Amino acid sequence: MKIVLSPILVLFSLTLVAQQTDWVTFSKTGSINTIAQEGNYIWVGSITGAVKIDKNSGAKNYFDLTNSPLPDSYVYKIAVDKNGVKWFGTRSKGCLVKYDDTNWTIFDTSNSPLPGPGYGISGIAVDSSNNVWIVTEYTYGALFKYDGVNWTVYNTSNSGLPSDCISCIVCEGDTIWIGTNKGLAKFDGINWVTYNSSNSTISNNTILDIDYDTYGNIWLLHTNGVEKFDGSTFTVFNNSNTNIQNINNNCMTIDRNNIIWTGCNSYNFSPAVLGGMMSFDGTSWTKYDTTNSAIPDDIVGPVFADDSNNIWFGCAHMGLVGNKKGPAWSFYDPSRSGLGNGHVRQIVFDNYGNPLIGTMDAYKTGTGLVKYDWTSWTPLDYYHDNSWGMTADRLGNLYVKNRDGLKKYDGTNWSTVPGTPDIQFLYGYLSDYLECITTDTSGGIWMDYLDRITSVYDTTWGTWSTFLHEGLAFWNGGTWTTYTNLTAPIPDAYIYDIKVDGKNNIWLGTDQGLIRFDHTNWTIYNTSNSALPTNFIPSFVIDSTGNIWFSNGHYGFYKFDFTSTTNYQHPLFNSYDSYGVLAEDTDGSVWQITLFDLIQFDGKDWATFNGDNSPIIPNVNSLTIDKHGNKWVGTNGGFLIYKKGGVNLSTNSERFKERPISVYPNPFDEAFEMDFGVQLPEAEISIFDLTGRKVYSTHVTNSQKIWIPARNLKSGIYFYQVKSSGKIFASGKIVQD
Repeated sequence: MKIVLSPILVLFSLTLVAQQTDWVTFSKTGSINTIAQEGNYIWVGSITGAVKIDKNSGAKNYFDLTNSPLPDSYVYKIAVDKNGVKWFGTRSKGCLVKYDDTNWTIFDTSNSPLPGPGYGISGIAVDSSNNVWIVTEYTYGALFKYDGVNWTVYNTSNSGLPSDCISCIVCEGDTIWIGTNKGLAKFDGINWVTYNSSNSTISNNTILDIDYDTYGNIWLLHTNGVEKFDGSTFTVFNNSNTNIQNINNNCMTIDRNNIIWTGCNSYNFSPAVLGGMMSFDGTSWTKYDTTNSAIPDDIVGPVFADDSNNIWFGCAHMGLVGNKKGPAWSFYDPSRSGLGNGHVRQIVFDNYGNPLIGTMDAYKTGTGLVKYDWTSWTPLDYYHDNSWGMTADRLGNLYVKNRDGLKKYDGTNWSTVPGTPDIQFLYGYLSDYLECITTDTSGGIWMDYLDRITSVYDTTWGTWSTFLHEGLAFWNGGTWTTYTNLTAPIPDAYIYDIKVDGKNNIWLGTDQGLIRFDHTNWTIYNTSNSALPTNFIPSFVIDSTGNIWFSNGHYGFYKFDFTSTTNYQHPLFNSYDSYGVLAEDTDGSVWQITLFDLIQFDGKDWATFNGDNSPIIPNVNSLTIDKHGNKWVGTNGGFLIYKKGGVNLSTNSERFKERPISVYPNPFDEAFEMDFGVQLPEAEISIFDLTGRKVYSTHVTNSQKIWIPARNLKSGIYFYQVKSSGKIFASGKIVQD
């Protein structure tokens, strides 16, 4: 039985509307997995889906889990058959996907002999009779043939295959050539012939890739060069030039001039030995890298020669698709964003609602920080591989915590915060990732820092042990104050998380329990003096009623109300070490991330999103929830935004140019004060409950501050809105105790 799905194709646009679908993807492709041709189009597969690129205009169509029936974002292989049908092989779920520009057909364990998840499709080839040949990877490696109706499986137990570990496949007419780790196999549909070191002069049994030239010669790719097989003799052409080194790439292509092209990665070599791309004309090798060509990346993945003799290749670091057309070079970015690197670690917002995205170092640019204003992407300085902390204050100033100090960005200029305590990350073989930084309600900065290093001599073993000791630092805009176990009644602990509650209390999650500081007194909660079930608090949130939520390490949550702890176990998962970042939603529910999942719990019901039911891809690195309830999820392939009922990404200037105002206390009891920061000629203040019903309103003139009485408000969550001159001046959440 075939599974045929109706076409769903929505072309992505950065022209955003007020309400969109539940998921919006801002991908940044890393390594390019595969490249194929369909007439005037190039198809590209990566960890974020498939992209169709018009070779002339550069226009791109995206296919991923947000707009197509692809069962898996990780598109590992693509082939196009004689009828223009596209065949996608996915890696995570091991599915084969057929797309004929109208219908989608998914082949998995329910309707094919494919082994499924864990056994990715590592090779697809089409013979002259339009049969599709599929190779799966890992221990269940096998060769599959699909003729459009029937499936045939070939392995070592029922065929002449020398090994089930198959690395590559190519169809020369109706003859199939298969590369394995135990030699070369040839299959004409009836007979099998195997060539290995015991029965032929083949130089190496391990074959990385196969292709054939216009003369019918078969070419094999090895780590040290290429080998030609003319049907009787194997001839090796080593890339003995020391400037080329090993190929270290598993992809080869041959153009119509019989020039062989392959990538040359530089992963394992001295920095002086660059990677790039190589060509071999039968006599000599030519190398193209960043020193002698337009290639911007020294790690080249797949290479592909199209019908016009253009050479297409993937740049792994930059996630670009390159094209060499004679002496001319051009490049295409198949991503849906302007990120310089797909590994998104943190997202914060300025006072206009613009996201500032911190990633790993962007290759070449040297910074991983990008600002997106909903129209353009702007790279910013001072965020790199050693930047593990970032926060924004109520005025929208950005603070980046680097190993050489704390940097401040006011939207225009960068400055260094003077007197920053030591936040070096690396001392010899010891490393202390000082990741925590946040702002309190007054705009002060709180962060962990390295206070001191001590060494202890073990007289029994005659060895020294070195210990790193953290402290808590506070910057009030002018001076620093530091706290350690030597100066305050707190344990000598590693600080994993810092939060600020509505009353401006500072909370620390540590490996020695939970710590609260009210700016005068310290309170320690641990397993010996409270109902905490563990002293390990890597991430936590404080809900609207003051309860502490943190991960139970099994995909679930602990709720600590200072009298007891309730364990909410996930209804489906129970694995260990699932600790991830936690965040509270605008509706009061709690969320956490694991390596593969986004999990929500509202006190009763659960929602879990991963690659099975959403466009989330591994690895999930960060989680931020904005004031509109959008969940911003950072992954290794860019970031996604989720909100049930439609992501709210309005670019309306009134919404995103709201001003930060002070609301204190929050949570409140009898009343709270609003400080607009400036005197408003007139303002209308409205309070709404969770259903959107207006429960209070007032109007003031020529005011900067106003006290709002609680009156008949019940305990719970409310939202305020301040309008001035007919426009939204500010909005936010308040809590009635």
